[in-house]
Amino acid sequence: MGGSHGCGRGAAIAVRGHIFRTAGRSSCRKQRKLQTLAGVSALFENRWLLLAGWVHYLAFDLFIGAWQVRDSRVRGISHLLVVPCLVLTFLFGPAGLLLYFFIRVAHKHRKGLVIEI
Repeated sequence: MGGSHGCGRGAAIAVRGHIFRTAGRSSCRKQRKLQTLAGVSALFENRWLLLAGWVHYLAFDLFIGAWQVRDSRVRGISHLLVVPCLVLTFLFGPAGLLLYFFIRVAHKHRKGLVIEI
């Protein structure tokens, strides 16, 4: 009787090992699919995932845009310089943020060169 438990336990371990190995391969395949444009577009064929992704991007853009406006006010950067950054942030995300950082650095250097009499 004791031998049958050992044999059963060994079979259960072998089955579990096979399940974990199979799940691991499946997970790796899914990760590889997300590294291609086709894989990402297939992910967004599900309307709920598309909605979640869209909301995520909009929330990111709005958060970054609000931060740009607050930061520019603190630093004394003209709002007219920030508006193009906001448009780019909304349309292309990181491009607008990079433009804002460029303007921020340029404003810092320009402000540092002002000679007060």
